[in-house]
Amino acid sequence: MLQARWIRPVLLGMGLLCAGVASADTVYNYTGNNFNQFYGSTGDTTSNFLTITMTLASPLGANLSILSLTNITPISWSASDGTHSLDSNSAGLTTQFFFSTDGVGTITQWIINLSTPSVGLESYSPEATLSDGVQNVIINDVYIDRSVFGVDASSNTGAGVWTVSSTPEPTTWSLTMIPLAVMGWRWRRSRRSAARVL
Repeated sequence: MLQARWIRPVLLGMGLLCAGVASADTVYNYTGNNFNQFYGSTGDTTSNFLTITMTLASPLGANLSILSLTNITPISWSASDGTHSLDSNSAGLTTQFFFSTDGVGTITQWIINLSTPSVGLESYSPEATLSDGVQNVIINDVYIDRSVFGVDASSNTGAGVWTVSSTPEPTTWSLTMIPLAVMGWRWRRSRRSAARVL
């Protein structure tokens, strides 16, 4: 039988460890609408659409404004339209991550520009307007040669969808499992002691 004298301290320690671990990373996933405009040949079709995943150390703050031009720096990110892909390890990168959020930190507007000399992936919320007063029309866009104007595929059928999730850090899992392992070891040891008595 489990002994109460060590169960309570282990459970208390587990609670303190879980309360003291670092906060989880926040993962934002974007899924755009299918491309419906094509200029030149990018290799994309109407079945292609833009996806973006970015990991931040903490959630976006409340009441951010695109107009401030504060570039958010993700821990890591990846983007793809099903034909072309970029990520935070791609060579020759130029990146822009601008966001507006509401009072609880939900994304309301965004401008994301991810490019190398050979390919670029962009996403804009339809109402995103910079200080020059120009409102964006193209919502998601891919271009394959920055030196040739107009070779791209895009969609302008409305904004895509953002979802948010949290990913526990490795320390969270390890600190949670240590007390559980101690409990298992003590339980097994107490069963052996009980067997000897019998």
